[in-house]
Amino acid sequence: MSDLSQLERRLRRTELVVLALVLVIVVLSLVNLGLLARAVFANGTMRGRAFVMLDAKGVERGALRMGAEGPELTLRNAAGDGRVYLGAPDDAAILQLCDGKGQPRLSASAEPSGSGLGLLDERHQVRTELKLTQDNPGLFMKDAQATVRLGLGVGAQGPGLYLNDVAGRGRAEFCVLGNDVVRLLFRDEQQRNRVLIAHGKKEGTFLQRLDTKGRPLKDGSR
Repeated sequence: MSDLSQLERRLRRTELVVLALVLVIVVLSLVNLGLLARAVFANGTMRGRAFVMLDAKGVERGALRMGAEGPELTLRNAAGDGRVYLGAPDDAAILQLCDGKGQPRLSASAEPSGSGLGLLDERHQVRTELKLTQDNPGLFMKDAQATVRLGLGVGAQGPGLYLNDVAGRGRAEFCVLGNDVVRLLFRDEQQRNRVLIAHGKKEGTFLQRLDTKGRPLKDGSR
Protein backbone atom coordinates (compact mmCIF):
# COMPACT_ATOMS: atom_id res chain seq x y z
CA MET A 1 0.00 0.00 0.00
CA SER A 2 1.40 3.33 -1.01
CA ASP A 3 2.02 6.14 1.38
CA LEU A 4 -0.57 8.22 -0.48
CA SER A 5 -3.33 5.68 0.18
CA GLN A 6 -2.48 5.52 3.88
CA LEU A 7 -2.58 9.32 4.07
CA GLU A 8 -5.99 9.40 2.39
CA ARG A 9 -7.38 6.87 4.90
CA ARG A 10 -6.02 8.85 7.84
CA LEU A 11 -7.58 12.02 6.46
CA ARG A 12 -10.95 10.30 6.10
CA ARG A 13 -10.77 8.96 9.67
CA THR A 14 -9.82 12.42 10.88
CA GLU A 15 -12.75 13.92 8.98
CA LEU A 16 -15.11 11.40 10.54
CA VAL A 17 -13.82 12.16 14.05
CA VAL A 18 -14.17 15.92 13.48
CA LEU A 19 -17.67 15.45 12.08
CA ALA A 20 -18.64 13.34 15.09
CA LEU A 21 -17.30 16.01 17.47
CA VAL A 22 -19.25 18.70 15.60
CA LEU A 23 -22.43 16.66 15.86
CA VAL A 24 -21.87 16.14 19.58
CA ILE A 25 -21.33 19.90 20.08
CA VAL A 26 -24.48 20.72 18.09
CA VAL A 27 -26.55 18.24 20.08
CA LEU A 28 -25.25 19.55 23.40
CA SER A 29 -25.90 23.14 22.28
CA LEU A 30 -29.47 22.30 21.33
CA VAL A 31 -29.98 20.58 24.67
CA ASN A 32 -28.59 23.59 26.54
CA LEU A 33 -30.75 25.97 24.51
CA GLY A 34 -33.75 23.85 25.31
CA LEU A 35 -32.94 23.90 29.00
CA LEU A 36 -32.34 27.65 28.88
CA ALA A 37 -35.58 28.28 27.02
CA ARG A 38 -37.42 26.09 29.50
CA ALA A 39 -35.90 28.05 32.39
CA VAL A 40 -36.61 31.46 30.86
CA PHE A 41 -40.06 30.65 29.53
CA ALA A 42 -41.21 28.25 32.21
CA ASN A 43 -44.95 27.70 31.99
CA GLY A 44 -45.18 30.36 29.29
CA THR A 45 -43.65 33.02 31.58
CA MET A 46 -40.38 34.81 30.87
CA ARG A 47 -38.08 34.67 33.87
CA GLY A 48 -34.85 36.52 34.61
CA ARG A 49 -33.08 39.23 36.62
CA ALA A 50 -33.18 41.97 33.98
CA PHE A 51 -34.73 42.90 30.65
CA VAL A 52 -33.10 45.72 28.64
CA MET A 53 -34.55 47.53 25.61
CA LEU A 54 -32.20 49.06 23.02
CA ASP A 55 -32.97 51.44 20.18
CA ALA A 56 -31.68 51.11 16.60
CA LYS A 57 -28.35 52.70 17.64
CA GLY A 58 -27.82 50.30 20.51
CA VAL A 59 -28.60 52.90 23.19
CA GLU A 60 -30.38 51.59 26.28
CA ARG A 61 -33.86 53.17 26.32
CA GLY A 62 -35.59 51.08 28.92
CA ALA A 63 -34.78 48.47 31.55
CA LEU A 64 -36.69 46.28 33.96
CA ARG A 65 -34.39 45.02 36.68
CA MET A 66 -34.40 43.45 40.10
CA GLY A 67 -32.42 46.01 42.09
CA ALA A 68 -30.90 45.79 45.55
CA GLU A 69 -34.07 47.18 47.18
CA GLY A 70 -36.69 45.71 44.84
CA PRO A 71 -37.91 45.73 41.21
CA GLU A 72 -37.15 48.84 39.13
CA LEU A 73 -38.36 50.15 35.78
CA THR A 74 -36.33 52.90 34.06
CA LEU A 75 -37.14 54.66 30.77
CA ARG A 76 -34.47 56.81 29.08
CA ASN A 77 -34.30 59.36 26.28
CA ALA A 78 -32.12 59.13 23.17
CA ALA A 79 -29.13 60.51 25.11
CA GLY A 80 -29.43 57.76 27.69
CA ASP A 81 -30.69 60.04 30.49
CA GLY A 82 -33.33 58.57 32.79
CA ARG A 83 -36.73 60.25 32.33
CA VAL A 84 -39.11 57.89 34.16
CA TYR A 85 -38.36 55.75 37.18
CA LEU A 86 -40.72 53.33 38.92
CA GLY A 87 -39.58 51.36 41.93
CA ALA A 88 -41.07 49.16 44.60
CA PRO A 89 -38.76 48.88 47.60
CA ASP A 90 -39.98 47.20 50.78
CA ASP A 91 -43.34 48.62 51.97
CA ALA A 92 -43.29 51.49 49.44
CA ALA A 93 -43.88 52.48 45.83
CA ILE A 94 -42.03 55.36 44.10
CA LEU A 95 -42.62 57.14 40.79
CA GLN A 96 -40.28 59.84 39.48
CA LEU A 97 -40.53 61.95 36.31
CA CYS A 98 -37.26 63.62 35.32
CA ASP A 99 -36.25 66.52 33.08
CA GLY A 100 -33.95 66.33 30.05
CA LYS A 101 -30.91 66.17 32.35
CA GLY A 102 -32.21 63.16 34.23
CA GLN A 103 -33.02 65.15 37.38
CA PRO A 104 -36.34 64.47 39.20
CA ARG A 105 -39.01 67.17 38.75
CA LEU A 106 -42.02 65.20 40.00
CA SER A 107 -41.99 62.53 42.67
CA ALA A 108 -44.87 60.42 43.95
CA SER A 109 -44.72 57.86 46.73
CA ALA A 110 -46.94 55.56 48.75
CA GLU A 111 -45.82 54.23 52.12
CA PRO A 112 -47.49 52.73 55.20
CA SER A 113 -47.40 56.16 56.88
CA GLY A 114 -49.15 57.85 53.94
CA SER A 115 -48.80 58.98 50.35
CA GLY A 116 -47.34 62.10 48.80
CA LEU A 117 -46.72 64.03 45.60
CA GLY A 118 -43.86 66.51 45.23
CA LEU A 119 -43.00 69.06 42.52
CA LEU A 120 -39.32 70.05 42.30
CA ASP A 121 -37.73 73.15 40.80
CA GLU A 122 -34.66 73.38 38.54
CA ARG A 123 -32.44 73.21 41.65
CA HIS A 124 -34.13 69.90 42.54
CA GLN A 125 -35.75 71.31 45.68
CA VAL A 126 -39.33 70.35 46.51
CA ARG A 127 -41.47 73.48 46.11
CA THR A 128 -44.98 72.02 46.27
CA GLU A 129 -46.07 68.98 48.26
CA LEU A 130 -49.37 67.16 48.50
CA LYS A 131 -49.52 64.73 51.42
CA LEU A 132 -52.00 62.39 53.04
CA THR A 133 -50.98 61.10 56.47
CA GLN A 134 -53.32 59.54 59.03
CA ASP A 135 -56.38 60.66 57.06
CA ASN A 136 -55.21 64.31 57.15
CA PRO A 137 -54.65 65.69 53.63
CA GLY A 138 -52.41 68.72 53.22
CA LEU A 139 -50.97 70.97 50.51
CA PHE A 140 -47.71 72.81 51.23
CA MET A 141 -45.87 75.42 49.15
CA LYS A 142 -42.25 76.41 49.79
CA ASP A 143 -40.09 79.35 48.78
CA ALA A 144 -36.67 79.20 47.10
CA GLN A 145 -35.07 78.48 50.50
CA ALA A 146 -37.32 75.42 50.95
CA THR A 147 -39.26 77.15 53.77
CA VAL A 148 -42.95 76.33 53.96
CA ARG A 149 -44.84 79.58 53.29
CA LEU A 150 -48.35 78.30 52.70
CA GLY A 151 -50.23 75.32 54.06
CA LEU A 152 -53.72 74.12 53.25
CA GLY A 153 -55.08 71.18 55.17
CA VAL A 154 -58.02 69.39 56.72
CA GLY A 155 -57.56 68.39 60.33
CA ALA A 156 -59.77 66.86 63.00
CA GLN A 157 -61.54 70.19 63.66
CA GLY A 158 -61.94 71.23 60.02
CA PRO A 159 -60.17 72.83 57.03
CA GLY A 160 -57.62 75.59 57.41
CA LEU A 161 -55.30 77.91 55.48
CA TYR A 162 -51.97 78.80 57.10
CA LEU A 163 -49.49 81.50 56.02
CA ASN A 164 -45.89 81.67 57.28
CA ASP A 165 -43.18 84.32 57.14
CA VAL A 166 -39.66 83.89 55.68
CA ALA A 167 -38.55 82.12 58.89
CA GLY A 168 -41.38 79.59 58.62
CA ARG A 169 -43.30 81.07 61.57
CA GLY A 170 -47.08 80.98 61.41
CA ARG A 171 -48.41 84.54 60.99
CA ALA A 172 -51.96 84.11 59.69
CA GLU A 173 -54.58 81.39 59.98
CA PHE A 174 -58.00 81.09 58.43
CA CYS A 175 -60.05 78.05 59.37
CA VAL A 176 -63.50 76.60 59.87
CA LEU A 177 -64.00 74.90 63.25
CA GLY A 178 -66.74 72.35 63.56
CA ASN A 179 -70.04 73.30 61.99
CA ASP A 180 -70.56 76.89 63.11
CA VAL A 181 -67.31 78.79 63.73
CA VAL A 182 -65.22 80.66 61.14
CA ARG A 183 -61.97 82.16 62.46
CA LEU A 184 -59.28 84.48 61.11
CA LEU A 185 -56.22 84.83 63.33
CA PHE A 186 -53.14 87.06 63.02
CA ARG A 187 -49.91 86.52 64.98
CA ASP A 188 -46.83 88.67 65.61
CA GLU A 189 -43.20 87.69 64.93
CA GLN A 190 -43.13 85.72 68.21
CA GLN A 191 -46.19 83.78 66.99
CA ARG A 192 -48.39 85.32 69.67
CA ASN A 193 -52.07 85.78 68.80
CA ARG A 194 -52.72 89.51 68.32
CA VAL A 195 -55.90 89.89 66.23
CA LEU A 196 -58.89 87.55 66.14
CA ILE A 197 -61.87 87.83 63.80
CA ALA A 198 -64.52 85.18 64.18
CA HIS A 199 -68.12 84.33 63.51
CA GLY A 200 -70.26 81.72 65.24
CA LYS A 201 -73.92 80.95 65.82
CA LYS A 202 -73.73 81.65 69.55
CA GLU A 203 -71.09 84.41 69.64
CA GLY A 204 -72.09 86.17 66.44
CA THR A 205 -69.46 88.18 64.59
CA PHE A 206 -66.70 89.86 66.58
CA LEU A 207 -63.19 91.29 66.38
CA GLN A 208 -60.67 91.16 69.21
CA ARG A 209 -57.27 92.79 69.58
CA LEU A 210 -55.06 90.82 71.95
CA ASP A 211 -52.03 91.77 74.03
CA THR A 212 -48.77 89.81 74.14
CA LYS A 213 -50.33 87.38 76.61
CA GLY A 214 -53.39 86.73 74.46
CA ARG A 215 -55.78 88.86 76.57
CA PRO A 216 -58.37 91.14 74.89
CA LEU A 217 -57.29 94.78 74.70
CA LYS A 218 -59.48 97.72 75.58
CA ASP A 219 -59.97 100.52 73.10
CA GLY A 220 -56.81 102.61 72.77
CA SER A 221 -54.54 100.08 74.50
CA ARG A 222 -51.84 97.95 72.88
